[in-house]
Amino acid sequence: MKITSILQKNAMAIVAMATIVGFSAFKIGSEAQQSNRYEVNNGQIVSSTPLETPPSDDPTADCSTQKTANMCAIQIELEDGQPFPSTVAEAEANHNVLDEAYRD
Repeated sequence: MKITSILQKNAMAIVAMATIVGFSAFKIGSEAQQSNRYEVNNGQIVSSTPLETPPSDDPTADCSTQKTANMCAIQIELEDGQPFPSTVAEAEANHNVLDEAYRD
């Protein structure tokens, strides 16, 4: 049999297989990481429960991304299966820290 006749007979199967592989790769990439903000107190991440609302960009807010001392929140990008960090230092060493907010 010639290659062209084999391809013609199995064209639908080849297209279906390529579609499945393509969607599987997209799904793996989209679920690999998640990003959330967590409360911080004295260098400790208070809880693994994400903050309900992100810190403000307003410099007069209690916890603001525009301040530079006394960290109050951290945004961490976690990959599936990674252990949750308990301290800011651990988050900075082992995870992708996207943003920080401070009180002063």
